Amino acid sequence: MTRLLASPRRRRRLALVTSLLVVAGSLAFVGIRYSNTGKKLPNRFYAGKVQLVPPALKAAQLSGDDRDAARQVAARFIDTAVLRQRIDDSWEITAPKLRQGLTREQWHTGNIPVQPFPAAAVLGIKYRVDWSGADYVYLKVAIIPKATADVGGQSYDMGLRRTGPATDHHWLVDYWVPSGLGQATPKEQAAAAKLPLPELKSRINPAWIFAPIAIFAAFFAGIPLFLFFRGWSRTKRANRLYRAS
Repeated sequence: MTRLLASPRRRRRLALVTSLLVVAGSLAFVGIRYSNTGKKLPNRFYAGKVQLVPPALKAAQLSGDDRDAARQVAARFIDTAVLRQRIDDSWEITAPKLRQGLTREQWHTGNIPVQPFPAAAVLGIKYRVDWSGADYVYLKVAIIPKATADVGGQSYDMGLRRTGPATDHHWLVDYWVPSGLGQATPKEQAAAAKLPLPELKSRINPAWIFAPIAIFAAFFAGIPLFLFFRGWSRTKRANRLYRAS
């Protein structure tokens, strides 16, 4: 060790290496200890009932009787609440979730959270089961208007929930939301079919399309012409010099 430190050059190198190790260690300590400059908030736990996330509903195929019963309730709801015919009859087949606290007298006024559709414009109604479970069923409903109607067709998402004991249960409508924008009315579609098709005009000048083609054609055609005239000029000059000599 004494021989190793006897050289001034080695002592300087050892001091430099030691200094670099101290600086690197200090930087590593500061980076690890004080890297997070955010403010730490204390954890607060509140006393009360634990809120549990309900498990996902499991799909299940409905029996024939349940499927028919749900379809009948859906048709009755559309005929009364949606088409606004005998609207009072729809209150008893509507779940409290969809009623939103309205009494039967308030429901009878027609100011209900159900989007209406004019009954006189209906040509037909189509149903399709979108999902079914043990106590729930969701339908896709499409209302098709007449050819003379002033309103377009509309599609809806409809949910029904089974309530009551297993031996004497019934279905209630607890979900009704439009699932798509109304299409053009039959009159508008017929009028649009008679209109002439608009002339489509490109916003790009054709000159901009053919300009690159013309440039490439001129470039590739110009190279042989340039080589030809350059060779002809050199040959002519060589002949002239030969005759002069």
